[in-house]
Amino acid sequence: MKEQKICPFCGSEKGYYVTERVIRDLFFNYNNEPCGATEDVTEFCSKRRRCINCDKILPKKMFE
Repeated sequence: MKEQKICPFCGSEKGYYVTERVIRDLFFNYNNEPCGATEDVTEFCSKRRRCINCDKILPKKMFE
């Protein structure tokens, strides 16, 4: 069983997040009713992992 990792800054066990920015087009007919959308296309994806609780950047060595 793997050891539960915690944030070295705040001690939280909630986890981490990675920022991703995506582009999606929404389609409407001329009556302003939605009629579809494109798939999400990733514009930017951060490699940095941040603590959900304190928002600090986590060290890479935690994930090796």
